[in-house]
Amino acid sequence: MAGEQLLLPSQEALLYRLQHLACYGEQLVLLTGAAGAGKTTLITALANELEDYNLALVACPQHASAAEIRRKIIMQLLPDPLFDDETPLVDTLLRFVPQLQKPLHILLDDADNLPLTLWAECLLLTQLQCAGMAVTLTLTASPEFTKQLLPQLPQQQRQWLLPVNLEPLSLAEREGLYQTLLARSQQQTFTPRSIVIKQLEQQRGTPAEVLQLLQLALQGEPKAVPPKSWHRIVLVALIVVSMLAAAIWYTDKITTPLPKQQVASLVVSNQISLSPNLLDWLSPAWRPSSKTAAVAVTIPWRERHIEVTAKAIKTAETVVAAEDSELLRDAAATADVTTSDLPVVNNAQTTELGESSASAPVKTVAAPRPTVTADAENTAGSKPRNTAVTKAATNAKTTLPKDGYTLQIASVKQLQSVPGQLSVLPEDSQVWLCRNGPWWVIFNGHFSSRQQALKAAKIIQQRGGAEPWIRPWKTLQNYQPQPLPQP
Repeated sequence: MAGEQLLLPSQEALLYRLQHLACYGEQLVLLTGAAGAGKTTLITALANELEDYNLALVACPQHASAAEIRRKIIMQLLPDPLFDDETPLVDTLLRFVPQLQKPLHILLDDADNLPLTLWAECLLLTQLQCAGMAVTLTLTASPEFTKQLLPQLPQQQRQWLLPVNLEPLSLAEREGLYQTLLARSQQQTFTPRSIVIKQLEQQRGTPAEVLQLLQLALQGEPKAVPPKSWHRIVLVALIVVSMLAAAIWYTDKITTPLPKQQVASLVVSNQISLSPNLLDWLSPAWRPSSKTAAVAVTIPWRERHIEVTAKAIKTAETVVAAEDSELLRDAAATADVTTSDLPVVNNAQTTELGESSASAPVKTVAAPRPTVTADAENTAGSKPRNTAVTKAATNAKTTLPKDGYTLQIASVKQLQSVPGQLSVLPEDSQVWLCRNGPWWVIFNGHFSSRQQALKAAKIIQQRGGAEPWIRPWKTLQNYQPQPLPQP
């Protein structure tokens, strides 16, 4: 009968009816039933029973075109046909019907997905005959689709359609199907029969529900996949967006050139009381009217030039003597700056050194720290060295103590700058001249406590010197003691 397919008594009775309608009926049979009721099983069993018919069994997928369905039907009905799938089925079959020796039967599963054009063509096919018998069709559809289709058909075509409803299974058939499937699975369950029957009573009566209940008894509840918390998704999204924004910002930052900064200028002003010794060394033309005369020196570090403004000169044009120029070059060397020859001084103008014109405005240099070089002693009109320098030189030490504190007076790069730094030291001072790389470092005094060193530093400041640096002797052991230059 149904081959190896398992059919229940009610399904076998319906199969007999469908077979009779296919052989002797003249209408399109529409088999309706809920999802999982067994429509596909019945239509497949019907195709196996109609051995003497020229059959075409087609499953209609969703969104299938009419040409695709026509092509599948004709290629199963006709051997090696030449046809146009855009031509209606009635026109194509009328060409080949006289050549066919068997009656035609067309089975379409899931006919809900058929275009309405094919529904009209299928209804017209029931009016054709092949091998002395009417062409028959069996289609399956859901009850919902059938209720929508029937009101759209005209009264005459509605008579060409015969709906056949697939009834739900009885409780006995449900239990029989459950036990039969369980025996075929060759597995054991621990679910009591009373619970199984109670569950079957709550079902609508479709074979698919019975199969689901058996799978639940054999395999248990499927593990539910926990839903992803939207809070976590939002958090991850925010983190990703933040990282992308930071990466874009950093990429833009490193590719954007830095703005040009205005180079800072080092401005040194000596608006302090000048040392009497330094004033004595200066030429009369360079001596200000007071010891607090304002002389500003601007040294741009990158332009490598010096701009000097002299506010204390009253004479409009003064010729600078050769000895004054030589003295200023020594003073500039003490301050580590470079000067050029100094022409006529002009009180009303300010220019940069390094110009080639011999008649350029005034160019002069005042050292940022008033110091006297050793070579300046030989300049014409100079005075003898300060006695404090001579006495300090005689107290020079060639070994460094290891405990206590001392005062670092100055660090210079040129040895001729050392005597000028000793002029502010008290008489009979203990002086050490040390070498540390390219620097000449002057230390004064040996004090047992930091308070004594502070008192001595104040005395040096009162004499017009800069504030010394208090340093422990134990940190200076790598310095190399040197003899002081002799007068």
